[in-house]
Parts: sequence; C-alpha cells; structure tokens
Amino acid sequence: SKTVQRGNVAIDTSSDSTKEELRHRKMRWTLYLLRAPIWDMATHPLAEKLGAAGEYIPLIGKPLVQYIMDILCYWQRWHFMLEG
Repeated sequence: SKTVQRGNVAIDTSSDSTKEELRHRKMRWTLYLLRAPIWDMATHPLAEKLGAAGEYIPLIGKPLVQYIMDILCYWQRWHFMLEG
C-alpha cells in the first residue's frame, strides 16, 4: 500500500479508484490553467519565459519549444472556443 501525505491527510494511492480520481483532478487542473483569465495572466507568460530559456538547448531547443507552444495555444484556443 502506497500512502502519500497531503497536509494533515494521508491518501492511499494503491486503489484504482484513487488513481483514477487523482488523474481526473490533474486533468481538470491542467484545463483550468488553459482557461481565459488564468491563461492570459499566468500560464501563457510563464510558458513564454520557459520557452525562451529552452531555446538555448542545442539542436532541438527552438523546434521543440515552438511545437509545445503551438500545442498549448491550440488547446487554449479550440478547447475553450465557446467560452466567453
């Protein structure tokens, strides 16, 4: 049994239902970071700063950063197209 301590609460991560719930919550958190005000104020500027640092990796840096930024922008634009 694998137990993870989260503040004052111990979470048993060995059951399949707990693993599924944690996966679901991580996905919801990821999607939240792509939503409109959070994307504009925090996620996009942070991604651009990390991307600028990643461009210095020889050979793969710039194309990899551009690919990741394109994916993030695509998800943000099309996943939340009807928002607003």
